[in-house]
Amino acid sequence: MRTRTGSFLLLLTLLSTSALFAQRTILDSLVHEYKLLKDRKNYQADTTEVNLLIQIAKYGIASDSTLTKRSIARADSLSHLLNYKAGRAAVLIEKGRVASMNGSQSYEEALKHSKEAEELAYEAGRMDLVFYAINNQAAVAFRDQDYEMAYNYFQSGIDKSQAPENSTYLSHYQMNIGVIFTLLENHEYANIYLDKAIKTHRSQPGNDGIFPYAYTEHCIIANLAYTNWKLGKLEDAKLYSKEALFYFLNEKDELWVSFVHSTLAESLMEQDSIDKAQKYYRKNLKLIDYMNGRPDRIGLTYLGLGKIFIAKSQIDSAFYTTRKAHSIFKEKNLKMELTLSSAQMAKLFSLQQQMDSAFFYQELSEQRNEQAQQRLIKANLTLKESERKTEIQAESESEKKYQQQLMNGLAIIAIIVVLVVLFFTRSRMKREEETKHQLEELNSLKDQVFKFISQDLTVPMNTLSEVAELSESKGLEALQDIVPSVKVNLDHSGYVLTNFHYWTQAQKKRCSVNPAPINVLDAYKKAEEKLLFFGEQKELDIEVEIDPKSTLQFDPLQFDQVLQNLLCNAVRFIPEKGKVFIKGHEKEGAFELHFSNKNSTFSQDEFNKAVDLTTLYRTPSNEGTLGTGIGLSVSYWLAQYNQGELFFHRQEDELVTVVIKAPLTA
Repeated sequence: MRTRTGSFLLLLTLLSTSALFAQRTILDSLVHEYKLLKDRKNYQADTTEVNLLIQIAKYGIASDSTLTKRSIARADSLSHLLNYKAGRAAVLIEKGRVASMNGSQSYEEALKHSKEAEELAYEAGRMDLVFYAINNQAAVAFRDQDYEMAYNYFQSGIDKSQAPENSTYLSHYQMNIGVIFTLLENHEYANIYLDKAIKTHRSQPGNDGIFPYAYTEHCIIANLAYTNWKLGKLEDAKLYSKEALFYFLNEKDELWVSFVHSTLAESLMEQDSIDKAQKYYRKNLKLIDYMNGRPDRIGLTYLGLGKIFIAKSQIDSAFYTTRKAHSIFKEKNLKMELTLSSAQMAKLFSLQQQMDSAFFYQELSEQRNEQAQQRLIKANLTLKESERKTEIQAESESEKKYQQQLMNGLAIIAIIVVLVVLFFTRSRMKREEETKHQLEELNSLKDQVFKFISQDLTVPMNTLSEVAELSESKGLEALQDIVPSVKVNLDHSGYVLTNFHYWTQAQKKRCSVNPAPINVLDAYKKAEEKLLFFGEQKELDIEVEIDPKSTLQFDPLQFDQVLQNLLCNAVRFIPEKGKVFIKGHEKEGAFELHFSNKNSTFSQDEFNKAVDLTTLYRTPSNEGTLGTGIGLSVSYWLAQYNQGELFFHRQEDELVTVVIKAPLTA
């Protein structure tokens, strides 16, 4: 993902071309000039005021949104009053820029303003405004990851700049097409276009038409630094970076300084110079006040710091900066950047062994990245075809015809190849999805097994440990007093392991059932003997009301396990000297056995979670006692397989009851 992060930094060229020179000193100067203009005697509004207001809006967007909105509103009103087409176009451009920075919900509005601006500017013969309008439209296309559309916008600008008097804008369109190919990770094509841009620009020194001559030159140089680095031309990249950084630092252009800092930081990260990379990102933090109009730049700075902290194993700091970046991108619905922050969040949760959260963010990242990759493939094919068509137009008519036929054939082959690739890709993705699902199920099962081992088997293991320690410290004679307790605990561990056996069968959704008539009272007494020790220790009052003649139909071994589970819960999860009610009776053709007490905080919601076979749930009610709640889950499952059911209810007198219901003996 490091490559894609670096590529997104180049959006600075496209998304804020008209704000690149927005410095506070310039803004202050413009505001001062506007005040002087309004203070003149007998002053009447004219196009001068409109142009000045537009300049204030343009340079204020990064630092003073309120001033920008007021300036746009005043300029809009005056340009309509004066029927000033160029002014109206400029106002629409600034409206489009503001809308494009408000997230995807405003993209349609941004496109509408920018298209209207382009038409008005072309009618007024203002090619500089045409450039800004096209740039706004391309910015929206980029935000929507529609690279083909962005390319088309700039290509239309090149077509409109063929006349000699408009050729000064060619370098800007060429530079931005170079940025498109950089984002498509086609650095060779990017370098070709950026090289064209610098040559076009230098062929007309002092005559730019958009920005000061040196400014445009160093914008191109900054992008050349990035592409040369990507092509492995490290010395050239280093020279370009130093030249660009020196210029923008002198000009106090914080946005472009932050761009070059980020590029240097990314390159240093790949060279494992973590401390040096961190230094550049920290420098960018000091420039955040100058990025108010660019939430993507602020977010990418925090995201870069997050990567630094991950590399340094400072996970808490990494979480803080990455979450901050993710919230910025989410608030503004910046799709491309959300792909990056989601991937980084997934990595952080994975490092913390929080696999559920890691899988959630990884899926988000993969979904967005998959969509982006599909658009990248489509855009690369389309743009390469467009480049080829441009070359063909320079050839003779006969050669052009031949090449066109060749391209048509290649296009058909490309389509066939893409369709074949998509077919196999979808098949592979489906297989991978199935495999991933199986692995997730296995991982979940593994986690539950270790959870069971670590919690439910703790008591018997501790008992054996105590026996060993006592025999070692006081001799074998001391063991006589604790033998009953040891025996009870070891017997209890046998029933715990039986629970685990039934639970694993439940995961496979299979169970062997051999129902037989069972005398309920006899079965209860057998189960009670095994747990009577626990009840006596806690001085519990256990009240039993079961008809000696009552019988039901159930697998005997499984019914014994259910009784032990329910009786164990009733005895273990109640305070000392509490009272337990165990009552059985026939009801509606079945037999119901109730286990109740008044001292439990157990709720219906906890019961529902405890009987869920997909997880072992530790309820707040049993926090003081080791265990995973596997007993309730197994009992619920065994009741169903024996044509019965297990359910829960809380009565008005706060009596909490778990009920096992089973068919009567025929």
